Amino acid sequence: MVTAQEIQPALPGDPFFEGHADIYDAIENYGPLGSASYDPSTKTYEISGAGIDIWNNFDQFHFLFKQISGDFTLTARMEHDVSERSTSTDAWIKGMLMARQNLTAGSPNFGNRIRRDGQYSWQMRTAQDGASTSDGSNRLVLSDWGYFANEWPPVKIEKIGNQWSIYVQDTLGDNQWVQIQSTQTLTLEDPFYVGLAVTSHLVNTIQFTWFREVELDFDETDVENWMIVE
Repeated sequence: MVTAQEIQPALPGDPFFEGHADIYDAIENYGPLGSASYDPSTKTYEISGAGIDIWNNFDQFHFLFKQISGDFTLTARMEHDVSERSTSTDAWIKGMLMARQNLTAGSPNFGNRIRRDGQYSWQMRTAQDGASTSDGSNRLVLSDWGYFANEWPPVKIEKIGNQWSIYVQDTLGDNQWVQIQSTQTLTLEDPFYVGLAVTSHLVNTIQFTWFREVELDFDETDVENWMIVE
């Protein structure tokens, strides 16, 4: 479980998120510690993450997050660094827009993942420390739409009640948001965490990923209401 000592404060100039942390089950199985930074001049987040995966019964990754309640949409354009400083060579490195119930490694969660090879799909875990599921057989391969490495379009996750959907913006076509795969059902109790995630998918390596054009839209009165109740 993440401890308060491991949670880093908000990034200077960050308009959306309030902290970041490495999420893992055991530090000896994790690898190099991750990092996060924000460039206000370009409105770009750079996140580095290690870890074996975001999958199965526990996750290992770096997470930049905000605690919110209610419905939301989170949008970003991702780009995986392929220079020598990113030491993972695994095809399954993941950048994700993610929501999760808590900051433990086995938390219920929902996210949309882009792999190094441009495969795009949702994945989720419905119970604490439970198995993860996805619809990889119906994934979108971004190159099939004409998008190639590091030129990927913006993507989005959306929560309405307990219904979750993922989208891609067809910037080479009519610029409309297109839903990918079917809407999924997952209940997260208010409040929960939402943010940007990176895993290197290979122990003892690190992966850097950029998130641009980030937008987080939610009803801030929902947050105020649960804070008052607390």
